[in-house]
Amino acid sequence: MKKLLLPFAALAMCASTVLPALSHAAAPDKAAQIAKLDGYVWEDTSNDNKLSFLFGLENGIAVEYALGMEQAKRNGKQPSLDNLGLSPFERGWVVVFEDIPRQAIVDRIDTFYSGHPGQRDRHVLDVVWKELIVPALPAGK
Repeated sequence: MKKLLLPFAALAMCASTVLPALSHAAAPDKAAQIAKLDGYVWEDTSNDNKLSFLFGLENGIAVEYALGMEQAKRNGKQPSLDNLGLSPFERGWVVVFEDIPRQAIVDRIDTFYSGHPGQRDRHVLDVVWKELIVPALPAGK
């Protein structure tokens, strides 16, 4: 469980510095902002801050990936996505967004929220997982 929280802790730190103050709900502290990162907040966030948010997320995943590679090597295993210990979200991100520019990911999230205004209450990471990553994963991944 602790391992799964590492990238999200890094994400929360990044998000707390780049996300605007919540206009539709007061957040008691910066850690609460990540919990409120829904479509309303996303749409009120500048493009630069959206890119920064994804950069922070990618950095958290990169840390987990690098740690998994090192651990596999230490255990005498050939490093692969199957033995890096990545969460399903992290693995999906690596597989689906490997050659996708960050701006294209922002555009896809923007497109989802603009095309589904009734779903603006969904967390951005839920949208990324269920609408962008899962449908694009190759069978068996």
